[in-house]
Amino acid sequence: GNVLSENTIFSVNNIIIQSGKYRNHQEFLDQAYKEGFYQLIERISLRKDYKKLKQTSLKDIRNLISHFQIQKVNNQNLIQRSVNIYFDKERINKFFFKNNLTYSDFISKKITILPIQYTDDDIMIFSNNYFYENWVKEENENLNSIKVLNYILPIENLELIKLINQSNKNYESLKIDEILLDYGNQDIALIHIDFSQNKAKIFLQTFISGKKINKSLTIDNFGNMNKNDFNDIIIKKSKQEIEDIIKKENILDLRTPIFLKINFSIIKESDLKFFQNAIGQISVVENYEVSQINSKNSQIKIKFYGNLIKFQKLLESKGIDLNIEDNEWSGKKRK
Repeated sequence: GNVLSENTIFSVNNIIIQSGKYRNHQEFLDQAYKEGFYQLIERISLRKDYKKLKQTSLKDIRNLISHFQIQKVNNQNLIQRSVNIYFDKERINKFFFKNNLTYSDFISKKITILPIQYTDDDIMIFSNNYFYENWVKEENENLNSIKVLNYILPIENLELIKLINQSNKNYESLKIDEILLDYGNQDIALIHIDFSQNKAKIFLQTFISGKKINKSLTIDNFGNMNKNDFNDIIIKKSKQEIEDIIKKENILDLRTPIFLKINFSIIKESDLKFFQNAIGQISVVENYEVSQINSKNSQIKIKFYGNLIKFQKLLESKGIDLNIEDNEWSGKKRK
């Protein structure tokens, strides 16, 4: 599957196109543009908006692209090309704003999950649990599939088995943050899958970005699919719901920008340049302005989208400490 650029949510890398299928270079490029755009919106948009976004015209898609790269790939004697598409951030923002849509700003996430299978009176946690055994199996049919989340499953744990068995299907009594946080991820989920007649009742118990978020859904086996095919549908639908929960917690509403004024301390001459480089790597920043400067301090006005606390954490991850005192924000390069 594909991964997005580590530096920006607006890049889609390694789009595989069979160049021999197209009459000319422009047809080949247009197919790469469309595939790149579909992967981008699959990655950043909510499922409720995906169908509308997929109706975007080729002309509009072309206008959203900044630049691209092409490399030749030889695979089983078929001439293929790998294309990287780079979308323009400002044009994407204007496009989503014009269409009254929001998007999610995370590139990739690790999430620790444990699917639990309930059948009649049996609880399958590790052994004989189709969902535990097949949740992360590779889907090789689509070369250009996007991997939105990296799912981590815990290894078999006797204490965990005991806690779940003691709950006796009382899902909400399980303290998910105590059960799975030991595995090192801040985002975790228990997926309770309870089979009843020709349907599966699913209870998603998640802890995302520090918030407990639960959701219930029912999936019917209307077509009398065989057991494994129905189970694969359950995995697919559950993944879609988990991805939507995480996207909603990382949503950018382009209608409500945040303006922040920071008094930035300059200890070394290079500190301001360091800060500007850090800001340039944060995709939620629309623009910034250095409005005052002297040998010890500069005043920086920043326009960005999203959540202030999350923005503070993004700066901290880039080596900038941000603090508030008496309703005034100050920042400095971490020593």
